[in-house]
Amino acid sequence: MPRRSTSAGLVVLYLASLLWPSPATAVTSDDLEGWFTDDDVAIRSEPRLSARIHGRGYRDHKVTLHCFTVGDDVDGIKDWLKLTDRTTNVHGFSSAKYVSFDWHHEAPSKC
Repeated sequence: MPRRSTSAGLVVLYLASLLWPSPATAVTSDDLEGWFTDDDVAIRSEPRLSARIHGRGYRDHKVTLHCFTVGDDVDGIKDWLKLTDRTTNVHGFSSAKYVSFDWHHEAPSKC
């Protein structure tokens, strides 16, 4: 029997989990780890470009992802992640454009 790729199915499941997170699969703040994909990423008090900057994230910093929400558009991406920079212990929001995580297992729940 030929093998079929499950990549498309994983993408659909991931997107569905963002829109309709199930309480049974909701991620706690300690369960999902990610990282910054660029240097000098603003960690803000709110998911807005005009919000106060609490600190900066860098590629070698790991983050704990708490949840996601919709905020200001950053190059076509309106999703923002509430996170804690595990290197500096700074808490706040960063655009999802600059944060990545292993979404094959879980996705952050909606804030």
